[in-house]
Amino acid sequence: MNVFRTNMKVIINFLVGWKDFAVNFCLKRLLSCHIRNHFVSYSSTAIRLLILLRTA
Repeated sequence: MNVFRTNMKVIINFLVGWKDFAVNFCLKRLLSCHIRNHFVSYSSTAIRLLILLRTA
């Protein structure tokens, strides 16, 4: 019974970890698509930020 319990813990931990991984993966995919669509505005904003940081 103890072995079964530890196996269940491992499986649950694995499933939780997999869920987190899947969520992160999906978010990254969505973000990369979003950034690709709005790349120009993002890059110009980034350049502005860099200029601000350099002059600060």
